[in-house]
Amino acid sequence: MKHLIMCCISLLSLFGCKGYGDLTADEFEKMLSEDNTLQLVDVRTEEEYSAGHLHGAVNIDWRGEDFMEKAATLLNKDRTVMVYCRSGKRSANAAAKLDKAGFKTYNMLGGILAWKEAGKPVEIVKPEEYQSLNTDNMQRVRDFLHQTGHYFLATADGDQPQVRPFGTAEIIEGKLYIQTGHIKNVAHQIAANPKVAICAYNGSEWLRITATLVEDSRVEIKKAMLDANPGLRSMYNENDGNTAVFFLKDAKATINSFTAAPIETDF
Repeated sequence: MKHLIMCCISLLSLFGCKGYGDLTADEFEKMLSEDNTLQLVDVRTEEEYSAGHLHGAVNIDWRGEDFMEKAATLLNKDRTVMVYCRSGKRSANAAAKLDKAGFKTYNMLGGILAWKEAGKPVEIVKPEEYQSLNTDNMQRVRDFLHQTGHYFLATADGDQPQVRPFGTAEIIEGKLYIQTGHIKNVAHQIAANPKVAICAYNGSEWLRITATLVEDSRVEIKKAMLDANPGLRSMYNENDGNTAVFFLKDAKATINSFTAAPIETDF
């Protein structure tokens, strides 16, 4: 009887009145290692997921309007769901929502920050493995940007938009890259929020692009970018620790004019 009471107390401390369970990073890892039927879900944004995630995790953005729709499609109610986010707040909300929908769910306390602090491994989307869609459209965009000579890149600095002129745009390994320096404010803004917008005008048409920037730290890519823009070598070097190159991921581009219908493309 005493053993039964202790078990009940343990379960109450784990689940409380929430319906889902909270686990420390160590408990979360142990549970994952002992049961290969568990469904691991990263509920952060795609950009956060790409920057580093737990092995085997699927990405379902908690803030996406289709979160529950995707969960219903990708997850099996007969198998336990393990969720995490950056610090544990979004995943707690997601766990409550999933529990209410009938999924047995566990949340990792402290999120991936706690996971990293414990020295546990994460996986990163490798730039060399990513391939942009529709290279013909990407080439058209690159040629437009070269024709204009410069374009304007918009980032977010907290809740304040920031815009500045850029000049680099090169296709390397099937991806469209731009370049800046790590010491610049724009690089810090991209690190905090990699979603950007680009605008350019060639005298008769204007180009708008929205995309997510992904940094590529490979020296050979930095060298290729600087070799294509030799004028930058007075300020940058592929081994200087400052040169930063980013490729456009999930880009959507629109070319507009006053005389023709908009041309929309993805790459």
